[in-house]
Amino acid sequence: MLQTRRPARRPNPAFAAAAALVALHGARAWLDEGAQLALLREAAFVPARLWTSISPEWIGARLAAAPRESAQIAAYWLGDGAAPWSALSYALVHAGWGHALSNALLLALVGAPVARRAGAGRFFGLLALGALAGAAAQPRASAAAFANAVWRAQIGRTDSNFLRSFAGSRLPRSMRTRTASR
Repeated sequence: MLQTRRPARRPNPAFAAAAALVALHGARAWLDEGAQLALLREAAFVPARLWTSISPEWIGARLAAAPRESAQIAAYWLGDGAAPWSALSYALVHAGWGHALSNALLLALVGAPVARRAGAGRFFGLLALGALAGAAAQPRASAAAFANAVWRAQIGRTDSNFLRSFAGSRLPRSMRTRTASR
């Protein structure tokens, strides 16, 4: 009897992205407090940083008008000016283990079906677009912007319902898609 080889299964990109989120948070947790703050300063999306390259006079006037302590704090977070990479890197920073693990879990569960259909390149492109949209719409967002992007991609599917993509035909009959005639 002739044996056929099964094609090698590639790992799902959503699981790789979720593992990367947890690993990055774990690596950051090992840093001392000063290094963590410096990393956060570089990775955090601070919209006013973009204004320092567009209108440094405007930022300077605002800092001059602020109380001394507030101006010092703002100047620290503004750093050396524009940091365009932070529109993506902020999504990799988490406040704590609960935050990192919940975002990773959501990304893995909701992102897996999307990544399976879209492929790795399009999936990571979707994550990048989600992070950019999160930076534009809500600067205090995090990897939730990643998860939100894949969540919306999954919900937007029209060929079957959301639960079926996870459970397939194993769903109880009462939970399967119903037709309008019922």
